[in-house]
Amino acid sequence: MIGSGKGNRAREPWDEVMREMPDMPVVKLKNGLRVGNHSSAHAFTFDDGSVLPACTGGRARAYKLVPVERFWPSPCGRWKDVDLDFELPAKVILSLIATAARDDVDVILVALPVLILVREADWLDDDCVREKVRAIRKVSRVGDVIFSDKFCI
Repeated sequence: MIGSGKGNRAREPWDEVMREMPDMPVVKLKNGLRVGNHSSAHAFTFDDGSVLPACTGGRARAYKLVPVERFWPSPCGRWKDVDLDFELPAKVILSLIATAARDDVDVILVALPVLILVREADWLDDDCVREKVRAIRKVSRVGDVIFSDKFCI
């Protein structure tokens, strides 16, 4: 079991998660929501003027998805088409579970592919993760400001 037994190799992913946890940026919005940036290397500016800082490069790399690419020749043969899927590494899953259990975070912002994988995961028996994990919703297609009261599920 993860997290049990001293020296147990099964602890390694959990230990890595816990080492990365403290540096998750969290901001309290003017509406009182506490929003965390799970793994984006980009800062987010909300429509209330609040700014959620970017994650460190180390955190962003530690919690990235594993891309699974399948290549196909284009119909004209001049380029390759890519069928792109993603896998959630155990470390990312453990981090989301640990982060969702935190009382100081109401919303956990993740990339849209992470949100889709979590939403479709029939193996995830943790409603707390599904209740808190969200993706951003931009105010406008041409700007970088995101809503402080609307999130994608």
